[in-house]
Amino acid sequence: MVDMQSSGIDQNAIATYQTYFNFAKLIGTTLNDQSYFTGFIDNFGYSGQLSNRKNYTVLNFINFETIGFPIDGTDDDIDLNLDEVDDTLKMAKWNPEADDNTCMIFISAAPEAMYNNTSIGLSYASFKTVLGVLVGGATSIPGLTDPLTATTLSTADAESVVQKLLEILP
Repeated sequence: MVDMQSSGIDQNAIATYQTYFNFAKLIGTTLNDQSYFTGFIDNFGYSGQLSNRKNYTVLNFINFETIGFPIDGTDDDIDLNLDEVDDTLKMAKWNPEADDNTCMIFISAAPEAMYNNTSIGLSYASFKTVLGVLVGGATSIPGLTDPLTATTLSTADAESVVQKLLEILP
């Protein structure tokens, strides 16, 4: 899940968001190189393809790689705010149901105030492990006590995320 909160989207912001999106895909590629990967990218700030966030499609890596950058326009129509994420993830399901080690890598550039006193859980019914990754100068993700910081959004940062994830998976 990549957090792309904004109070208005200009071309510079879209370029920044695309950088975060590409980093999320780089993490997926790196994870696939080190394990068997299936998954989905949810850009919960802007995602016309995933409006209800109750059913996440399990994509194999080849299909995951084909997911395109999802911002349809340059308005500020955020379809899911950070303070709604925790409750939404409590209801989320994989389709088809996943029995393997399920996880969510929660990448956030948001300041803590954007969470409006809510937090992200350490696990959910459909995401047994949640790993936080800070980008864009974010300093914390409420609820996640040990997030990684990705400062360069490089292959080395992606490898660090995957290594940490593989260490904490049950």
